[in-house]
Amino acid sequence: AILNKWIKASIHVATLTAVVLFIGIVYKGYFFLLLTLIPLLAWSRIKTKEHSPGETIVGSILGIVITLIVYSISKQFFLEMIYN
Repeated sequence: AILNKWIKASIHVATLTAVVLFIGIVYKGYFFLLLTLIPLLAWSRIKTKEHSPGETIVGSILGIVITLIVYSISKQFFLEMIYN
């Protein structure tokens, strides 16, 4: 988990969110089916008292942000490769 003074972001939820979002970008047909896994994992992390609801939300946001940054960078990189 990513720790600071106030919150411990759920890396499990961040990772699953990133994977689901990536699959949603690449294989659009499976996105909504896989999207249901994120709240299930978040619930399990809360139920086992590993994380609070806020920590799972922060983990999900972290996964979204990281995926969008990586996607944006890789998209630019591949476009430059194609046109150069």
